[in-house]
Amino acid sequence: MLLRMSPSNREVACSASGGSIVNGTEMRAELFVAIRSLAEVVPEMPAGQLMAPLGKLCVGLHDRVLREATDAELLEAASQFRRLEAARVARVGQGA
Repeated sequence: MLLRMSPSNREVACSASGGSIVNGTEMRAELFVAIRSLAEVVPEMPAGQLMAPLGKLCVGLHDRVLREATDAELLEAASQFRRLEAARVARVGQGA
């Protein structure tokens, strides 16, 4: 099955992380860096399990399922998940 990307997924006008204008290739690279960073924060979590909370955050933030999210929306979800997970790890480390 061949999936076709919509123009909104290929070209993104505004970066979710900084508001600067970037092209789709730069956004995609930033997204993969963010996903890799998440994998380092929760190394025990397999890739599929790592993507599941991103999908839930996309629904909550943008009312879109994971496969319909733009790269910018997915990057925003990844950034939020990283913040939430870092806070959780900090709480666990403090014995909370």
